[in-house]
Amino acid sequence: MIVDIETTGTNPDIHEIIEIGAVNEVTGETLSLKVVPIRPHTADPRALEVNGYKPEYWEDAVTLGFALMRLKQFSLKGSKLPLMLGYNVSFDRMFLEKAYRECGIVYPFNYRHIDIMSMVYANGGREEAPSLKNACEYYNIAPEQEPHRAIGGALAAYELLKKL
Repeated sequence: MIVDIETTGTNPDIHEIIEIGAVNEVTGETLSLKVVPIRPHTADPRALEVNGYKPEYWEDAVTLGFALMRLKQFSLKGSKLPLMLGYNVSFDRMFLEKAYRECGIVYPFNYRHIDIMSMVYANGGREEAPSLKNACEYYNIAPEQEPHRAIGGALAAYELLKKL
């Protein structure tokens, strides 16, 4: 499963997940969830701008615990062992591990992470800075739309994975 998250900043100790997007790498099925921020006052204004966060756009958002359970269920569809792929997966992993721990839910991806960014480097895509946008441009894949949406990042990473 390819995962992308959007957050209120880059520090998992003070910032939080506000959106989760995932793609089943076998079937292409998608999951997209907006998450209610609990601490919007700690958000980095630049991150909110990049993510296009506006409280009125998040009126249908779910709780973090609900979103994490849905992601866990989604990761098991068609698989006995959940595997998390992502572009710069270590960033997503930092936030997800902390969120699962705080919600009292067992983290489903222990020791099962694959970084698509590393695959890009291994396949010669070293010409540009290591952003998903630049990797997509390098491989002639349409980049995710602006503002960033988690499902857009997951779908772009999915297309990149197929190309690799």
